[in-house]
Amino acid sequence: MDFLNQIRKRQRELKLSNILNFSPLTNEERKHLIKIYGLLAVGTMITALSCYVDIYFLKIPRFIASMVSLFCSFALAGSCSYSHYGNILPGASKKRLLYFAGISSSIGILMSDYIAYVNYLNPSILPLAFFGSLSIFSCFSLSAIFSKNRISLFLGTVLCAVCSYVALISFMNFFIRSRYIDATLLYVGFFMYMGFVLFDTQITLFDFRRGNKDYIMHSICLYLDLVGLFTHLLRILGQKEEKKKK
Repeated sequence: MDFLNQIRKRQRELKLSNILNFSPLTNEERKHLIKIYGLLAVGTMITALSCYVDIYFLKIPRFIASMVSLFCSFALAGSCSYSHYGNILPGASKKRLLYFAGISSSIGILMSDYIAYVNYLNPSILPLAFFGSLSIFSCFSLSAIFSKNRISLFLGTVLCAVCSYVALISFMNFFIRSRYIDATLLYVGFFMYMGFVLFDTQITLFDFRRGNKDYIMHSICLYLDLVGLFTHLLRILGQKEEKKKK
């Protein structure tokens, strides 16, 4: 009977307001995170849509997509100073959202060739990579939000060092052409992006508490982390499928 009473009590307490009660966060921080993850979801959908259009309907030149991505990145970075503390005009905010959409769509176009190839190898790899990377991203991001300590803030120096070494070894491997180095870099990059999810999530909260309310730049950082996780996981699964078919 006590067991049944406990179940009934938990059922009464299982309300949407209790589920969405992020007690470690203030109301302003919650609103800021809702904006960030909402824009992140929109960016992901734009990337998926542009990738789908490029594969099945209209083949867009990669040079144009690269130029659009480069232009939007510089334009978005250049507009940071105006929006750092939320003092930004509505027209400028719309422009920055367009820059974000331009980056998202161009990344989808640039990824489309490899996504089409992996889908040709095994159609089940693509949803597995997407939902796998989304699950990893969600777990690490939530753990960073609800973490009482801010140890992952110190990951920045470690991640930057790892990123530098990965870039250097990748450049060297361009001439060496070693499959073992390439595979090692792939897994190192995958775990590196896991660390970046932790780091960028806590940096977002840290910046907000210092007065930086630029949710668009915070969104683009987390968006790039999610894209990095997805592409690395897609390559890992794709290479395993290639080995099976050899």
